[in-house]
Amino acid sequence: MVSTFYFEEAFGFMETLSERATNPITNLSQLQLENDVTPKNYGTNGYANQLTVKPMVAFNKTKWFPFDQLIRVKFQIPTLPNSSLTKRGTYLGDTQFFDLFIREEPSWGRWGIGPMAIFPTASKLEAGQGKWQLGPAIGISILKFPRWQIGFLAQNPISFAGDSHSPKQNYLLFQPFLIYHFLKDTYVITNGEWTVDWFNRITQIPVNIGIGHTAPFIGKLKVDSCLQFEFMAYQNAVKSSGYVNQSTIQISLSLLFD
Repeated sequence: MVSTFYFEEAFGFMETLSERATNPITNLSQLQLENDVTPKNYGTNGYANQLTVKPMVAFNKTKWFPFDQLIRVKFQIPTLPNSSLTKRGTYLGDTQFFDLFIREEPSWGRWGIGPMAIFPTASKLEAGQGKWQLGPAIGISILKFPRWQIGFLAQNPISFAGDSHSPKQNYLLFQPFLIYHFLKDTYVITNGEWTVDWFNRITQIPVNIGIGHTAPFIGKLKVDSCLQFEFMAYQNAVKSSGYVNQSTIQISLSLLFD
């Protein structure tokens, strides 16, 4: 039988390891591996795929620095379909980064704020945006309701340099999340990331649902696994991007370093 792993914050909230693993504003270092398979897309008959690697490093506050800190890097390897603006192939994509400074709130949960950046590391221009980008990141996580996690992570990159043929960027990445934990370290989750492009008035709103579980792996190492299904409920981006994901299956595996 799998035991439930607990972590108690100084302010009194009791979090299981599963709750810490799933929270975008976490205090847990981990290595997340995700693979998104999209057999059906708007704008093309081809399928798309994206492999994502997300190392996350968490630091505890000290008497000299009053914030916890979460650094996340997101490496992307997309497989593009043939479309009006893309050619079939697998490439290295752009790299995303954020550094959140996090404060605990004894009455309700935690919040974080900090800088984010996108680096134009794509090996082919159509696999990325071709721009250096900086912007703010902010997140809120409500923990006061037992078994529930409610909140959001928002980022707004703005381009300042890069390929002269690539369009300027200024858009919101908004990820609301609602997670319910039950049984032994098992949970259901919805956390689709919305995109709102301020320059071009382009919006993408996916809805998703998933189920996951946290368990021992090797020695003291724990692992979190999750299966999610996502559908693009609204989008008007095909003209500018060539294709947009319609129905996606995501499998993720996270190595947890508690």
